[in-house]
Amino acid sequence: MRFRLRRVATLCAAAAAVLVPATGGVAIGLARHTRGSTTGYSAGLQHTPTGKAVLRFAPADKVNFTGNVTDAVNLAKSYDLIADAGQMAGYLSQMRTANPDVTVLAAVEGALSSAPLATYPDAWHLHDKTGHPAQSGTGAYAMNPANADWVATVAATCSAWVNQRGYDGCTLTNLGTAPLQSAWKTGAPLNPATGRP
Repeated sequence: MRFRLRRVATLCAAAAAVLVPATGGVAIGLARHTRGSTTGYSAGLQHTPTGKAVLRFAPADKVNFTGNVTDAVNLAKSYDLIADAGQMAGYLSQMRTANPDVTVLAAVEGALSSAPLATYPDAWHLHDKTGHPAQSGTGAYAMNPANADWVATVAATCSAWVNQRGYDGCTLTNLGTAPLQSAWKTGAPLNPATGRP
């Protein structure tokens, strides 16, 4: 149980390291959708918001969006916050014209890598009980979210999506327990500190 709590703390810290420096992540969406008092308490967030308490969220990255510009604009008109895996990058300006308050976050892998195994040093990977890098059923490799170099790589990826493609920030995927519950081509990844899943 202690490992799970440490893992959650590490993952939260990794998420903060990526989201906060990039653009404030979801804070942007909240700031855009809170109306009322002008007394700010943190980087544009309202102290006493009177607007929407819950944002309408479209996780388009989970359904492999394959629509055209009309579909993307309709999503922007219907939702406050959209997660995208890159398919809407060419439509962002039209989406913002249709809904200036929409927040579009790039979905960035936080704990898995679909890149070839040799792309990253072995120390960045989580390993199975035989010592091999853990590979999911989809072929992605489990990365060590406590590895500072991996965290820096994820942060750089997020920054590139924001600065080069125009996204508002990032959402980190696969940081929960789902990667540990999926089928693995190899054995499940082990905690380097305990040697247990």
